Amino acid sequence: MLLGVQDKICQSPKCNNKIVGKRKDANHCSKNCAKYSYKLKNKDKFKQYYKEYNEVYKIEKADKLKAYRKQYNAKTKDIRKVKAKKYREENKEFLSQLSKDHYRRNKDKILAHKKIYREANKEKIRKVINIWYHANKHRYKAYKAKRRFFEKNAIPKFANLDKIKEIYKNCPKGFHVDHIIPLNNPIVCGLHVEWNLQYLSAKENCSKGNKLL
Repeated sequence: MLLGVQDKICQSPKCNNKIVGKRKDANHCSKNCAKYSYKLKNKDKFKQYYKEYNEVYKIEKADKLKAYRKQYNAKTKDIRKVKAKKYREENKEFLSQLSKDHYRRNKDKILAHKKIYREANKEKIRKVINIWYHANKHRYKAYKAKRRFFEKNAIPKFANLDKIKEIYKNCPKGFHVDHIIPLNNPIVCGLHVEWNLQYLSAKENCSKGNKLL
């Protein structure tokens, strides 16, 4: 028995309505459902069309899009800040691991980029450091005091103080005097003696911290 048009169901995936008041060969209950089915059936064709259209639109409407993004960013700045802060707090371990993995995969590229940036922005970096120092003198003084305490308590009677002074005096420009075995390390603490000192570049020394390498 052939079904009448009133018993047929719309063939659109997002619609389950019966087809009412249409021709007997109708497959959709409305033009919108017919258009949706057609786009779904030809999604690759539409995907390519919109891709080409968007590329042309981005070029022709570059100024308009730039102004819109600027306006949108200014309007949602505070909201995005709150959301970003919340996301960072809830995903600290994940973001930390993600950052480490990214650095490990792109270490050479990142270091090269940082070197180029430092060379091109020496004055800017110097100003930033100077501003930070004057705003955080108390932190710097606390760090230096802590450092002097560890050095004082790590100097044995057999240490050659004249040799240590000579090592610091002859430190090459751009290098730091580093303790091979750190003075303050969870595993082992070194001594402030001449044979535990070495020259390291400022970058290597700052990245080393109190790690035992």
